[in-house]
Amino acid sequence: MTGSELTLLIAALCLGALCIGLVAGLVIAWLNRPAPPPPPPLPPAGSLEARLAAAEAARAEAEAALEEMRAGLRRQLAAKEAELEATMEVLGHVRRELEALKAQRGA
Repeated sequence: MTGSELTLLIAALCLGALCIGLVAGLVIAWLNRPAPPPPPPLPPAGSLEARLAAAEAARAEAEAALEEMRAGLRRQLAAKEAELEATMEVLGHVRRELEALKAQRGA
């Protein structure tokens, strides 16, 4: 066996030993990993029912408040529309009077 063959053989053995050591280390690390934490305990069924009832009551209250706000906005809109209609009528009347005054001055 020549010197270069011996060197290649020793390098191959070292590389094989390195790979085997790496794999063995990974396997040992995987086997020694910490266990996952246990899941949190479930709340009692009664507390879930109470929370659900409270949420439904809050929802009903919010829906009632929303409907009240909508009714108020509808009333405001109707008042503003009536005010606009009255303003438009007055404006039309003033324009007609202005045209009549212009016609009198022009004649």
